Amino acid sequence: MRRAVPLVAAAALSAAGTARAQSLADSVLRTEGTECDENAIPIAGTSGFANARDALSTTAQTYSAAAYAERHVLPTERQEQGGAASVEFFQMVKAAQIPTYESRAVSYGSRNCPANYRVGMRPVDLQAMALGGSFQSNGFGGFYAASVAYGNPAMPNNWVRGMMLMAQPIYAMSTLFVAPLARNGFSTQQGASAFALDWVAGATYTTSLVGLRAGYAGSRGLYANIAEAKLGLFASGLLGGGGPDRRGGLLGFFRGGLDRADLDRLLEGAGLTSLYVRDLPFGMQPATDAVAGDGLLGDAGRLRTTHFKQQNIAHHVDIEATMASRPVRSLYDATLAVHSADFVDGRDGSRTDARARFMVKGGLVTLPAQATLGLEGGRYVTGRVEAGFGGQSDDVDGTVGMALLINDPELLSLYPYAVNAVTYRIQGQGKF
Repeated sequence: MRRAVPLVAAAALSAAGTARAQSLADSVLRTEGTECDENAIPIAGTSGFANARDALSTTAQTYSAAAYAERHVLPTERQEQGGAASVEFFQMVKAAQIPTYESRAVSYGSRNCPANYRVGMRPVDLQAMALGGSFQSNGFGGFYAASVAYGNPAMPNNWVRGMMLMAQPIYAMSTLFVAPLARNGFSTQQGASAFALDWVAGATYTTSLVGLRAGYAGSRGLYANIAEAKLGLFASGLLGGGGPDRRGGLLGFFRGGLDRADLDRLLEGAGLTSLYVRDLPFGMQPATDAVAGDGLLGDAGRLRTTHFKQQNIAHHVDIEATMASRPVRSLYDATLAVHSADFVDGRDGSRTDARARFMVKGGLVTLPAQATLGLEGGRYVTGRVEAGFGGQSDDVDGTVGMALLINDPELLSLYPYAVNAVTYRIQGQGKF
């Protein structure tokens, strides 16, 4: 009997360890409610449902593809012969919270889908992927960019949720190459799930003084951009890009001003200066200028902001500030960044020869209250960490990088309800 005591103790410890492991699995990866995966019905008429549909619609807007083309595809300098290619994957975890009716909790009766889960809250995850390319020959050229956006209420099983999020770029990539087959783009939405495919293509003409770009977007938008080469003056916009609900009216978006003027020519270490105005729509209904009392925004309208950026100060520091002038006046955001030498590319296409690149950014962003979104408003901490590496050869100059963001001002201007949502981007580009 004396030998039985340690055996019983060992069995008890083993059972305790197994129970602890099972408890850990249930609490971290297999949370309570895991088996409620299927038959979750979003509850319409709630602010969470409206936010989810707005997030899906916003992600699918044509100006996202056009903006991507501006950032990573369109040529910024005249080339006798050459081209560029770029790809990016974007993911926002918990962009919105949506109330759902869990029918399985009524009929299933499992401990992982208990009856008190009849009504629950599920996060909505958003993903988007884009690719593009451009070429030039003696100043003439063309460009193409495509994006696919999709989103849905997340599964309670975090293991399955994570596997699906990681696998989706594989399926999205092949779709982007055939996007123009959907002549006017393609989108579908059911409840709080959606899929949208869009593209933009056009021609460019670049001289030593000016660059002209014009194209057509699949979702019925005429895209145009003009950029002056010496100072950095530019204007770009999309007409008719409001989507099927005519969101924001005829003007899909507009951006114009000064882009990365090189002050180093006048004062060593001053860096690059940008000063521009941006105007874009928010909300799902036709645009209005209605503003409720006490600074509350209406359910739709246009967001107009003025942006100031001083980048590559002493080759390592950026300061940025944004003022909102419509529909309310306020300091929208202010940030400070420290990065590796010349992290921000020059407007002429120049970049540092360093292989490793990094940036750490922090600051504050202010959001007005929006009752229709269930948004209290206030001031929030914003942060961004970005790292990557690059390489050059006789034929190719390329970079690969990843960014992790929280309360990013650019994203909150599009998704104001996505406070504290975690976002990451993986991006690669090359010139040849």
